[in-house]
Amino acid sequence: MSSITASSIASSLAAERLFVANPGLSGDLGITQALQYLRGQPGTVLLLDRTYLCSHAIVLRPGQCLRSLGTATLRCTAAIGANAPFLSLSAGCSLSNIIIEQAGGGPAAGPGIAIEQAQQHVLVRDCKISGFAIGVSLNNCYCLRFDNVRVEGCDCGVLYSGQWVMDSSWLGGHIAGNRIGVRVEGAGHLGHTFHVCIEGNREGGIDVDGSMSNVEVHRCYCEQNGPFDILLRCANAVAWHIHTNLFVPGMPPGVPSGAGILLDACRDATIAANDFGIANPLQISSSAQGTQVYPNRFAIRPFESALNRGTDTHFHEGSAVIPLYWSLPDKLPPS
Repeated sequence: MSSITASSIASSLAAERLFVANPGLSGDLGITQALQYLRGQPGTVLLLDRTYLCSHAIVLRPGQCLRSLGTATLRCTAAIGANAPFLSLSAGCSLSNIIIEQAGGGPAAGPGIAIEQAQQHVLVRDCKISGFAIGVSLNNCYCLRFDNVRVEGCDCGVLYSGQWVMDSSWLGGHIAGNRIGVRVEGAGHLGHTFHVCIEGNREGGIDVDGSMSNVEVHRCYCEQNGPFDILLRCANAVAWHIHTNLFVPGMPPGVPSGAGILLDACRDATIAANDFGIANPLQISSSAQGTQVYPNRFAIRPFESALNRGTDTHFHEGSAVIPLYWSLPDKLPPS
């Protein structure tokens, strides 16, 4: 019977293209050395349950993965460069169980994670990104999945920019405590899903100032996002389906809450089955075309007084007023 030795374990890992980042080296050198063992080919670098201090950018080539054996922390300790990303992901890459943070007192100049240049099929799971100018930057990429990812403490949590970001899904997790939660710029973005907690973003939750179509915002918890939870202000924001979300004020009594959904310029939006516990649930300007408002639940009566209706908006019958538990006493309907 052959004995199990350190060299046999290393050989087995190498055969499966698994390499452990050397804990004896500084963070980025240990990770870079392990990535070099992959020789640009697909494989996985395993991180130990520790903090890796990194002063250089980390680039994953196609098919390469970073996975923590516990919960590893990648801490960016130096400026990477003018708006350069700390961690760049390529096609087929994945990250799991990793905290990615900036070590300074304020947001770093560049993104924490960048996916761009026609990269595709990227998975980020059970990760946290904090302290960067942009938590996650997306540009010209597609088939992206973010499972149970938390983005916090950034100037902009998630940025869609440039052109052709397609088919991204945010499932579970939090986009919280940023200046702006999600910002959309550029054109050609298509087919996205948001099913996350969006809260405590000081200047807005989701701010759409670029072309993004066929979007589903559902089962989101929205609270205390400054002036608005969701703002559509681009005429090429088309076919947004905003349904089964929960909008709560989250503010102390006497402090006015922001608006829930603001449709300033968009086309063919659908609002349905949301629970609005805020005094300013929905505003629709005359520039919003083809809006369909199906039954929702409101915590104020009459809810019509809090709605700014667009001229091309159709309200379907059946919206209900119910005494939602977070309503202020003077907003409850009579029993």
